[in-house]
Parts: sequence; structure tokens; C-alpha cells
Amino acid sequence: MVASSQPLKLWPSWKIPYTFALDCPDDIRQGALDAIHEIETYTCVRFCEKRSENNHIEISTHSHNGKYTWTLHGTLPDDVRTKADPSLASYKNRLYFAWRDDQANGNMYIGFLDAFHKWSGKFHIPHDARTISTPKLAVFADQLYVFWQGAGAGSNIWYASTDGNGHWTAQKHKDIYTRSSPAVVAHNDQLHLVWQGYDNQLLYARLDAYDHLDGPFSIYNYKVVSAPALGIFNDRLYLAWQEDYLLNKTSNLWYADFDGAQWSGKVRIADFGAGASPTLCAYQQSLIMAWPSFVPDRYFVQYAYYTGQPTP
Repeated sequence: MVASSQPLKLWPSWKIPYTFALDCPDDIRQGALDAIHEIETYTCVRFCEKRSENNHIEISTHSHNGKYTWTLHGTLPDDVRTKADPSLASYKNRLYFAWRDDQANGNMYIGFLDAFHKWSGKFHIPHDARTISTPKLAVFADQLYVFWQGAGAGSNIWYASTDGNGHWTAQKHKDIYTRSSPAVVAHNDQLHLVWQGYDNQLLYARLDAYDHLDGPFSIYNYKVVSAPALGIFNDRLYLAWQEDYLLNKTSNLWYADFDGAQWSGKVRIADFGAGASPTLCAYQQSLIMAWPSFVPDRYFVQYAYYTGQPTP
């Protein structure tokens, strides 16, 4: 990957060591960076995914060695293909992937890499579960949860969980309309969800181990254009999103944080736009966010890391 000299104006609490492009930009579509996650058992523990033009899922590793280098790790087998963003989670010493099939059937699949980089094969998420966007993974109460936007009328939020040994719970749903995949993280014995509502507003809710839903709540009537991202850092919940272009004629990236009682006001991360939704993950005492660029015909992948200073 090649570093770019393109200057980026960021808030003081965010740092950006590099803007980088993949070696073969013609092979990368806009919205290339789809997921980023940490798994402890690998030498290079930062993973990101992108979709190639043939719908394969390719993986790169990020090494926090002072140079912030990315290395192509490989491509998942030929039968693993998607036109939507895949999702990642580390669970029981495995790196799990979830994705929507690249066909029009809306089927969802799951698979994993073990500690020896051995691929498990793909498995259909059961009970005829279907989606029109990206299934999202979260680890909660010693289970691996999958959340998705329903494919039928209503586009409600659905979910199911597995113990990693092939046993799945029945799928459940909440009567909550969503226009995108919900962002999901586990924190303080609850699952936290944020999604794009009917009028593009940001909505938030909490789900406990007994399937009790607290919410939804509107987050200051903020508007989004695509699926938001959630991450946990310094015992706080962080939310990042791409601004609704039709609202302000920009695609800027914004974030807010939640202390358990209330959300902070929104803060613009940088003075530029994004080509698609961002993604968040805490890693080595930083909160890392990555996103595809907004530069036409130049598919850079950009990222910044948050140093933990107070919200401006």
C-alpha cells in the first residue's frame, strides 16, 4: 500500500498517520474498506476487509509497529462472495466473518479462520434468515450474535445467536424499522444498537440478556446517509457516521460519545467527505476509524485514530 501526501484537516484529538491506497486501485470499488476488527492470536492483529470487483473478500493485516503498515493477507475461498459489506468478530479464539450472498436471494453465511489461519468453510445462517444489507456480529453473554435488517416488508431488526458449535437460537425480531444494518456492540452487560431510521435519523436502543429492549431513542435528530458505526473506548460508547448529503450537501464524518447517561454533541472528525460508511474499533490504546475516500475515481482507504483527549 502506498502512502498519499494528501493533507487532511482533523480535529486535534484525532491523528492520521497515513492516507493510503491499495496497490491496484483499479481493482477496488468505492466503499472498499468494509470491516475492521482485532483478534489477539495473530501476529498482525488488525484486520480489514474489502470487496474486490469479482465480489471476493480480501483481507489485509495492520501492524502497529510505528509505521502503520498494511499487508495483504489473502483472499477467502472462491465460494465466499458478497456485494454487501462483510462483518467481523473475534470469538473463542476464532476470527468470524458474516456476509450476505452476492446473489439476489438474500441468504446469509458465516465462517471463521482459526488460530492457524485455517478456513472453516461457509455455513448458512439457519431458519431461512434473509437480509437486504449486511449481517452484523457481536459477542455477548458467551454467545456470538448476528443482527440483520429483514428482507421482507417492514425491514425490522432481526437477530439470533450461536455457541460456535453449530447450535443456533431461534431468530427473533423487534418491531423497529431500519433503513440499514444496525451497528451493534456489547458493553456493561447490554447490547447497544444504533441504526438509520425511517427518516434517516440516528436511533439508539439497548438490549439485555433477557431480550428486553430499552428504546428506541433519537440521538438529537441527527441525520445519516448510511449505516453508522459503534465502538467501545475508555469505557465509553463511540458512534461515527456519514452525514446525510441531501441535508447539508456534504458527506463529512462525525462522531459522538455516550457516557451511559447521555450523548455528547456531534463533532466533525475532519474537513473532508467519505465515500461510504466508516468503521470503528479500539486497538492498542487508540480508537481507530477507517473509511473509503470521497475522491471520484481514486479509491483511497483513509483512517485516523483517536487519542483519548476530551471531546472538543
